[in-house]
Amino acid sequence: MAKIEGFWDCTYCGNKGVPGGVRICPGCGKTRAADVKFYMKGTTPVADESKVEAGPDWFCPYCDSYNPSSARFCTNCGHPREEEDKDYFEVREEQAQKQEEQAAELASVTGQGTQTVTRSRPGAGRYVVLILILALLLTGIYSLMPRDRGVTVAEKAWTRTVEVEENRLVEEDGWSVPQDAVEVLRSQREIHHYNQVLDHYETVPVTRSEQVFDGYDTYTTYEDMGNGYFESVEHQTPRYRTEYYTEYIQEPVYRSVPVYETKYYYTAYRWMYDRTERASGGAEEPYWPELPQGDTFRPGDRTEQYTVTCQNKKGDRTEYICGLDIWNMLDVGRAYTVTTQSGRITDVKTP
Repeated sequence: MAKIEGFWDCTYCGNKGVPGGVRICPGCGKTRAADVKFYMKGTTPVADESKVEAGPDWFCPYCDSYNPSSARFCTNCGHPREEEDKDYFEVREEQAQKQEEQAAELASVTGQGTQTVTRSRPGAGRYVVLILILALLLTGIYSLMPRDRGVTVAEKAWTRTVEVEENRLVEEDGWSVPQDAVEVLRSQREIHHYNQVLDHYETVPVTRSEQVFDGYDTYTTYEDMGNGYFESVEHQTPRYRTEYYTEYIQEPVYRSVPVYETKYYYTAYRWMYDRTERASGGAEEPYWPELPQGDTFRPGDRTEQYTVTCQNKKGDRTEYICGLDIWNMLDVGRAYTVTTQSGRITDVKTP
């Protein structure tokens, strides 16, 4: 462990780079102050390590100066060293604790932490994008809001549809015969599913890896001795390398064995979509389209739509959807105040 001389700065006159072996500032003649901190400029060992004190300096509280660890009396004021006198590291720890307490007290008074938060100010481009998005949102919201309009009914129209289903005889198949089957056409043994059965084992190579010790990596740190010097300390960390090897394992091989069951092919009557009947018209009373008669047909899903084409004072025409009750309230050629929302007439207020 080599000894390296450090440096210190005089807090009285500002003289910098005073060698660690010098205890009195050559600029002002003051000894090292309580807030002295040693630092390094290089890693060249000292020529004679016997002149380096073994322990850290101790601090004299009477004249505020540091002394060699071997000194029994203060070299500045002659005061004898006492048991409670602190050394270099204890003084620095005490100063650090005081700084933390002062920072905490300042934070409690101001209501803010000691960290400075830097906020980035968005550019003009970002503001433009936000304004455009906000404008689009407002436009969309406005278009969805209910609005009262004075209009004249120009046209009325309606459409009604009914899906027609036919009861047809169809062929189906399955692993059982349903109760409504008309006739079983045939049955035969077919594959229902497959079972996986162990057939044999195969020897296959598998690549494995392991970490093997490969020596030590050495690095050096420098520890403050608290007396103007630093001590080099070597450290070693184990180093490993990855080695690969092949291992042979027994891997199972399976074969698919079919499982047979009886499958049935049969006929049955099923309701199936046949066609859509449609009826439409203008202002006349709406009606449902005629449906085929007989037990083999039945109505399915129904749809209906009622529209009103309205004209405003400028002559612009707009088609709206509405319910049958509102549709019946409106007459072609008459003026109304209607409430519209999202392309629909939701209310009729005055004729």
